[in-house]
Amino acid sequence: MTLADQTFSATQLAHAAGIAPRSVADWATRGLIAGHVEGGGGRGNHREFSFQNLMEVAVAVRFMESGIKSPKIAFQFAQHFSHTGDETREPGFPLHQKYGNTWMLVAGEYSTFVAGGEGDMIGLESALPHAVRGLACVSLNVSRLFSEVCSRLDLGHPYKILDDTYPTEISQ
Repeated sequence: MTLADQTFSATQLAHAAGIAPRSVADWATRGLIAGHVEGGGGRGNHREFSFQNLMEVAVAVRFMESGIKSPKIAFQFAQHFSHTGDETREPGFPLHQKYGNTWMLVAGEYSTFVAGGEGDMIGLESALPHAVRGLACVSLNVSRLFSEVCSRLDLGHPYKILDDTYPTEISQ
């Protein structure tokens, strides 16, 4: 079973994100967490969440700590990372480590992903379209956050998890 196939409790989500379990329950009840796996949170009916939900909560919390005060907006951006992917990135995962850190940039209503070197912030603004350059920009190192989540939940070494997630990357 891959990490993307596992489910997690609200307590595990809270631990991974460094928040109180009550916050997870509140956000799930308000519909901010996209499509949790199962359960309604009532007595004897505990919610279960996907790995993508786990990363969604962790990313949203980090955005709120970085100045995006609206949970609704923070979760909208977090869902872009956690529930969408493309030919180079799986939903909820940073790019493979061979590309360096994966950064998520948010400006206005726009968000994008950029690969960069260790701590490399130079040139990130150039990844933004001209229409939003000069606006306040929030950048989040999702590779570092992914590593923190892996550590907090004892999921294994993040590079090994990314190797398993992107097996064709290690042969190139």
